[in-house]
Amino acid sequence: MEITDVKISIRDEERLKAYASVVFDDCFIVKDLRVIDGTDRLWVAMPNKKRRDGTRRDVCHPLNTATREMIEKAILDRYDETMREQLYTAEEPVEDDIEDEDEAMRARLYSDEETDDEEPEELAEEEEPSEEPDDE
Repeated sequence: MEITDVKISIRDEERLKAYASVVFDDCFIVKDLRVIDGTDRLWVAMPNKKRRDGTRRDVCHPLNTATREMIEKAILDRYDETMREQLYTAEEPVEDDIEDEDEAMRARLYSDEETDDEEPEELAEEEEPSEEPDDE
């Protein structure tokens, strides 16, 4: 049995850090696994169902330690990768946007200073022809 795909959906809650889906051998998917922030490490909780008495029971789970470790490693590796990607993409555009906005602001300020006297005349010339045909 091989894990052929892992999808992560990040959550920003106190203990619940993400939901995961795992595809086995490109033919079987298990959804709603959860990445939980435990007291000393992240761990993976299996999908479960709430019973009538209020307790929860796993819908599915690995039958041996090796399979549990394989699933947990695949999910936590993808979780780490996803978090790094989000951190990288969240930081980079913000810096670029700030630099672009600063450059745009400087360009507007300098262009306004240089053409401050000329702009009102240009605007006045542009407005007059558009008003004249309306009066005729």
